[in-house]
Amino acid sequence: SDPRGMQDSNDYINMSDGNFDVHFLSRYRFIIPIIINTLQRYDLLVIDSFTSHPNQFAFYIINFLITFLASIILYLFQRKLKLSSSSSLFGSILFITSRPTIANTGAPLIDAFFNLSLIIFCYLIISNKLNLLSLFLPILLLSKELMIPVVIISFIEKKLWKFKYVASSLISFSATCSSSGSGI
Repeated sequence: SDPRGMQDSNDYINMSDGNFDVHFLSRYRFIIPIIINTLQRYDLLVIDSFTSHPNQFAFYIINFLITFLASIILYLFQRKLKLSSSSSLFGSILFITSRPTIANTGAPLIDAFFNLSLIIFCYLIISNKLNLLSLFLPILLLSKELMIPVVIISFIEKKLWKFKYVASSLISFSATCSSSGSGI
């Protein structure tokens, strides 16, 4: 695997063009590339005149919006933890200005969606919104394979041993396994 992520970037750009014949790990991370493909297909992202690399620029736009949304939810999460408004704002600013966040937002990668998924997951747990978490879990799990251990570890918390959450987790695991093994 390419440590700099160039192969991942190429895979996601290919997927945003509708080509899902990519590395098996990239194959199930299809949500952002499909969003970009759909927006471009219906001319909802009119960026061809701005750049010679419209797919890369489309990734930047989508990742920027996702990172902005993640910072807002991170602020709300920190407020839920009883941090002051200024401390929560400072934490969100640190998140936005961190080197990994900037790199993930500016590159044709799906890591911004993973950051958002992790923040939403933690926020919904701390807010005790298990029904909403059960509903969103299949989408959150498709952000990146690193969400799998997070969901497994979450079962340490007894309040998550509800039928809806367990069923949603099992469905999510099976969907993730089946989508990474077969072509989308």
